Amino acid sequence: MLALRIPDTREFMKKLLTETVFDSFIVSEASVTTFTVIRIDGSWHPEYFDDEETDEDDRKEESGNAAKESALSWGRLRPVFFSIIRGRRTPGAFRLVFRLAGYNVASLLSGSGLNIRPEEVAGLFLNISFSGGEVSCTTGTSMNTFTLDQTLNHLWDELVQKFLRQQKIPFTVL
Repeated sequence: MLALRIPDTREFMKKLLTETVFDSFIVSEASVTTFTVIRIDGSWHPEYFDDEETDEDDRKEESGNAAKESALSWGRLRPVFFSIIRGRRTPGAFRLVFRLAGYNVASLLSGSGLNIRPEEVAGLFLNISFSGGEVSCTTGTSMNTFTLDQTLNHLWDELVQKFLRQQKIPFTVL
């Protein structure tokens, strides 16, 4: 697990809420505190939409785990989330739990040389918290099988840092 502080809150929020930087991540859960707490469980119900309202990415099932799953991407939720917090007042807090999409987990594992199958990985997570005007991020991994090997944890921590650097998002390691 890696804890990061994001010093430039304004620029980070712009990238998170108005740009496509994080759109490929899957939303495991989200919450925002405004005049009340709004919680989003991250489940995706594509049957709610007409065929004209969905695109090819919405119809494509996420793969990479043993069981097929429907998943809510940040790209789909971002405009809704932004509309909730948009206004004269800054939200008191919010928390986003992102998960790396299954096809990206499979790609990461195949290129890493690790002897781990994608179905053994329950999730590679990026938690984003905003509170007191500050943004922090933490990484996390969850396995479906027990292992003492921390190589995947370290690989994920390094990948998140590389991703933030590529997106020109400054951070400090806590």
